[in-house]
Amino acid sequence: YMSELEFALYDALRKPGISVQRAGTAVVVILVRDAIMELNVAQISATGDDTLSIISKILNRYDATFIEIAGYTDAMQNKVAANALSTDMAQRVGVYFSQHGINTTRMFIVGRGATRPIAAQDDIGRLTNRRIELRIAPAR
Repeated sequence: YMSELEFALYDALRKPGISVQRAGTAVVVILVRDAIMELNVAQISATGDDTLSIISKILNRYDATFIEIAGYTDAMQNKVAANALSTDMAQRVGVYFSQHGINTTRMFIVGRGATRPIAAQDDIGRLTNRRIELRIAPAR
C-alpha cells in the first residue's frame, strides 16, 4: 500500500523543488517553499495550487493514512517569527487539503521554525530549508 502511494507521488511530482522519499513505513514529500508559496508571504502560489491539487487527489485515493504537515523556515529570522511563519505555512497547506476532501482527523499540523535544517545556512541552503514536509504514515 505505502509502496504504491510512494510510486504514485513520485511519478506525479517530478518537478523542481519537490522530492519524494521513504522513511521506514512512512513516505515523506519535501516541498521547497518557493515551489508552492508566493515569495515572502505564506500564500499558496498558482504553481503550488497545481502541486497540492495533485497531492490531495492521491491522498484521497490512499485514505488509510495519516499526514503530518510540518512547516520549516531558515535561521535568518528570530525564533518567534520563524515559528509563526512555519506554522502559518503548514496551516495553509492543511486548509488547502481539507478544502480538497482530506479529512482533518487525518492531519497533524506543526510549525518547526528553523529546527532540523536539511542544508547549510548559506544563500542556496536557506532556500532549501524553507519548506513543507508531508510525512504520510499508514493508519494503524
